[in-house]
Amino acid sequence: MIVLRKKLLVIKLCTILMFFLMLTGCSLIKVLPEIIDAWLNPSVEKNLNRINVGVNILRTNHDILNNMPVSADSVWIDKIINISSQKKDKIKNYLKSYDPFYSTVEFTDMIKAGGKQNYINQLMGISPLTYDMYNRIDMLYKTWPDIYYLPKSINDFKEFNGVRFKRYSCLKTMYENVELAVFSLTPGGFEEDLKNAKLELKEKESVVSDLKYACEELKEFIKNNKNSPELESKKSELLIKKEELKAAEKNSAEKEEIFFELLKKASIELQSNYDPSKVELAKKISDLLTIIKSGSTQAISLFFVGGYGIYFSIGQLKEELKVFEQVKLASWFNDAQRSNRKLREKIDMRQARLAKNALMAIPNITLGTYFAYKQSALAGKYDDITDVIIEASKAEKVRN
Repeated sequence: MIVLRKKLLVIKLCTILMFFLMLTGCSLIKVLPEIIDAWLNPSVEKNLNRINVGVNILRTNHDILNNMPVSADSVWIDKIINISSQKKDKIKNYLKSYDPFYSTVEFTDMIKAGGKQNYINQLMGISPLTYDMYNRIDMLYKTWPDIYYLPKSINDFKEFNGVRFKRYSCLKTMYENVELAVFSLTPGGFEEDLKNAKLELKEKESVVSDLKYACEELKEFIKNNKNSPELESKKSELLIKKEELKAAEKNSAEKEEIFFELLKKASIELQSNYDPSKVELAKKISDLLTIIKSGSTQAISLFFVGGYGIYFSIGQLKEELKVFEQVKLASWFNDAQRSNRKLREKIDMRQARLAKNALMAIPNITLGTYFAYKQSALAGKYDDITDVIIEASKAEKVRN
């Protein structure tokens, strides 16, 4: 009866997720393999990895919005949208050679399957969203950042530490980031007001995200340290933080309303101030905003699948840990000592990541969902500006 209830719950949750994806316009083709794999291969480790991919998609979203220069002829935007087969091969070769999970998963799968090949896992392979995440990373950064563990602090969550951004040459006017590029599309008089309103909003949102993360850390401490002498003080601290969060969210919502209202006024004003010289930039920004909205939806989907996947696969955890030890033990009975030492080291890394990421999963899902909705909402408002210009351009072509 319990198993039947779980299966019915899974079907219900999958239906909700697919309905959400259809509403947001996200491609089911990319998310479906995650759902199928979570159903057919229940694994705490894999679901934690899904959450990690979602977090890293949001980190790249942050950098695309704030740190990547944009022009009407920015080629990097097109290459993020359309991943080439050569890039897929590059990512696959990297993961199979260096990533502790992908370079050793065939060994753990074989042990799980009783010495046989796991054809389902081989068929699934590297998921489309994992390819997308690494493609983003390859296009944005000179060297790939360390993405192996879930972030442990709010600053780590927002962006990668110590990354150096790639810079792409262009012939058209370059803007420091998409925000300034969008503001440049607005009629005279709005640009400076929008910059100031956005700066005030960022300050308030930063306070909210800091408090959200602090609350989740306190909740995890209370949950996992029932006998700690600090338990009561942590409970009191959590109550204070929750009140501070309510006030901060109210302040942030007020600033967001002011900023969005300015964008709305600018889009209305644009309808009677069509400038054909802005069409090319508007189209490029629209493509970039599609990347942001798609990434936000994909991240939420991965949090959904990964979070509920952990709930349904938690009973497999002991078996997963046992398989790690069996693979390491089996490696001692092979003559290739050097390669087996590397195998054991990578299995140890998988074990360490599973333990560390398990502790950080809920705070990252909570904060990740918040950031995903914020990024998507902001991209949607910016799109209102580009849509006015693009639609005016279409109407002009019809008239001519």
